[in-house]
Amino acid sequence: MWVLISRRLRLWVIATIAVPVIGWALGTAGRQLEHRRGQSRASRLLLSGSERLRRHRRR
Repeated sequence: MWVLISRRLRLWVIATIAVPVIGWALGTAGRQLEHRRGQSRASRLLLSGSERLRRHRRR
């Protein structure tokens, strides 16, 4: 089925599904890390990545 869909449409579908899922996963990992070990550079990085994807998705 993927062969029948144009390349641009395939990329759009993948990005439409992947970006929110990656943003959710980064946010969840950042919150869990912060909950377990307190605020750290890694947790801030994960949360900021999630926030950037969330802001990008709203545009």
